[in-house]
Amino acid sequence: MLSSKENKNHRYLGRKRMLRKSKTLIFKYFLNLINGAFLVLGLLLMGFGAWLLLDGNNLFTALDENNHLVVYIFRILIGIGSATVLLCLLGYLGIYNEIRWLLILYAVLLMWASGVQVVLSALIFTKKEEVNQVWHEQIDLVISQYGSKNMPEDIPKWTILNAVQKTVRQN
Repeated sequence: MLSSKENKNHRYLGRKRMLRKSKTLIFKYFLNLINGAFLVLGLLLMGFGAWLLLDGNNLFTALDENNHLVVYIFRILIGIGSATVLLCLLGYLGIYNEIRWLLILYAVLLMWASGVQVVLSALIFTKKEEVNQVWHEQIDLVISQYGSKNMPEDIPKWTILNAVQKTVRQN
C-alpha cells in the first residue's frame, strides 16, 4: 500500500505526464493547421501556373509577343508550388511519425521559404516602376493596333481586350 506522500507524488507525476501529452497533441494540431495552409497555397500556385501555361487566351499571353517571359514565370509558379507541396508532405511525415530531425528540417525549410518570399517581394517592390512601364507600353501597343485588318493573328488579343473592357464597364 502506498503512503499518503507517495500517493500524492504518483498523482503529480501522472498529471505531469498528461500535461506533456496534451502539449504535444496541441503542438501537432497547430503544426497540421499551418502545414495545411501551406499545402493549399502550394496547390493554388501549381494550379494557377498550370492553368495560365495551358490556356492560350489570357491577358498575359496577349501582352507578351514572344511568350518567353510569360512561360518562364508560369513555370516558376509551378516549381514553387511543387516545392511547397513537397515541403508540406515532408512536414506531415515528420508530424505523423514524430521524427525530430525531420521536424527541424521542415521548420528550417519553411523559414527559408518565407525568407525567400520576403526578399522577392522587396525586389518586386523596388522594380515596380520598370514593370509598370513595360506593361503600359505593351497595353498601349495592343490598343493602338486594335482592329487592324492587316493583323488577323491578333484577333485573340482583341477578344481578350473586349472582355476586359466589358468586365470593367459592368463594375
